[in-house]
Amino acid sequence: MSSQMDTQDSNKSPDFSEARKNLAYLRTHVLNGQHENQVCEGEEADLHKHMLDCKKNPGHSSFIPYKKFEINDLSEEYRDVDLFEFVKVVADLTVRIKVKKVSKERQEFWPDTNMPYPFYDKKGTEFLRTGSGQVNEVIQFTDGVGRDRHGKDIIREYKKCMCRPCRNSDSPKNVWWEVVVRTATHVVYDDIECADTSCRLFYDEEKSELFTLEDLILLEVNIEQDWCLISYMSCGSMAYRERLLSLVVQRVDLWKKVCNKFQNSKNYFTFIVSHPHGYAKQVSFGVYLDNYKVGKFDDKLDLMMLTYNTPTCPGSSGAPVRCVGLGVGHVHNGSLPSNGLNYSGVSLVFPDGSPYVKF
Repeated sequence: MSSQMDTQDSNKSPDFSEARKNLAYLRTHVLNGQHENQVCEGEEADLHKHMLDCKKNPGHSSFIPYKKFEINDLSEEYRDVDLFEFVKVVADLTVRIKVKKVSKERQEFWPDTNMPYPFYDKKGTEFLRTGSGQVNEVIQFTDGVGRDRHGKDIIREYKKCMCRPCRNSDSPKNVWWEVVVRTATHVVYDDIECADTSCRLFYDEEKSELFTLEDLILLEVNIEQDWCLISYMSCGSMAYRERLLSLVVQRVDLWKKVCNKFQNSKNYFTFIVSHPHGYAKQVSFGVYLDNYKVGKFDDKLDLMMLTYNTPTCPGSSGAPVRCVGLGVGHVHNGSLPSNGLNYSGVSLVFPDGSPYVKF
C-alpha cells in the first residue's frame, strides 16, 4: 500500500537521479555503518539482558530516563523553557516499535551499492527486534480527505476506513482517524513486516500503562532515504487520540518558537529520544557535526544526511533526531564503528538552515 499516500512534504515529483548517485556514494564510502535495531532471539522479557550487556554505552550514563528529565539537564546555553517543553513533546510522541518478522522481499544491498542491507541474511524468518519512531500526524479523514499538522490537504486513494472491522464489513465507515508514525525503512521494510509490527505509546518507565497500536498499514516507504510511514486507523473511540492530536499541534508551535530563538546558534545542539534495547524511553544530548548534501528536493529545499555525537544504542533505529538551530527533523539511521559517530537518514533542509516549518 506504499503508493496510497502523496509524497510526504510536497506534491511535486522531482528528479532524484543525481541524488541517488550521491546517496549511493555516501553509503559506500562515508556513512557505511551499522543499523541500530535491537535483535532479541528470545521473548520480550529477555531484552533486559541486552541492556545489561550493552557494549556501546555500558551503564547508559549518557542517557536520561525520560521520567527524570528536568530543565537543568539542558546546558546553560540551551536552558530555555520552550526548548524544554519541546523536548518533552517530542518524547511524548516517541514510540517503541516491535517487529516480529523479516520480509522475504528484503533486498540484498542498499540501492545502487554493494553494501549489505540489514537483515537480508534473515529474510523470511521470524524473531523479535525493536526500534523507535515518532507519531508524525493525527488526522481525521472524510471520504479520503484530511488535513495535516501544517494545514495541508492530504488525499488518500482509499475513501473508506481500512481498520480491521471495516475491512471485514460490507459497509465500511467513510469517516475515520489515522495515527501516522514515522520510522526507518530498515526497521519496517514492507507490508509483510508491517503486518507483524506494533507501536507502544507512552512507554515512559517500566511501570507505564501498556497501550499498543496494532493492525498497522504501511502508507509510504523510501528505501534509499531510509524512512517510512505506518498508520493505525480507527473509526471508533480510541484512547489517547485527543492527547496525541494536541501533542502534534504543540510540537509545531513550540518548534517555531525554538527555531526563532536559536536560529543564529552555531553549536547545533542535537537531541534524540529513543527506546534503547527496547526499554523505556531515554533522552540523549549532543551536537550535530556535519551534513552531507545528497541533492536538491526542489528550488527551495535540499536533501541532507547528518552526523552527530548524540548517544544512541541498539533499539534507537528510527528515532526522531532534532538539531536545534538547523531547524530540521531527521530519522536515526545507524552508527559508525570507525569513529563512534551516529548518522541519520535523509530529510529536507533549507540551504540557509532555516526551519522547514515556515512562520
